[in-house]
Amino acid sequence: MKTKQLNILVKPTNDCNMNCTYCFDRKMREKLRGTRMSKSDVEHIVNLSADYAENVEFIWHGGEPTLMGKEFYEDVRTDIDVDYISI
Repeated sequence: MKTKQLNILVKPTNDCNMNCTYCFDRKMREKLRGTRMSKSDVEHIVNLSADYAENVEFIWHGGEPTLMGKEFYEDVRTDIDVDYISI
């Protein structure tokens, strides 16, 4: 039996274009600098969540998720266009 709603916090990159003195995540960001989630990673998450929930909502988080570029999100939306998932 599937759950009705699933919200997934997705962190496509740890990169950040700010240099906040109070950053709690600086060491991890420096360690993972330049790593990016691939579209196949997103597709894998979609496939796993589809088995678990009727409706799935992606919440993009970061680093700074806009550093992935508009094309990444357009491609994800085009390639993984499933009626019950909000990307």
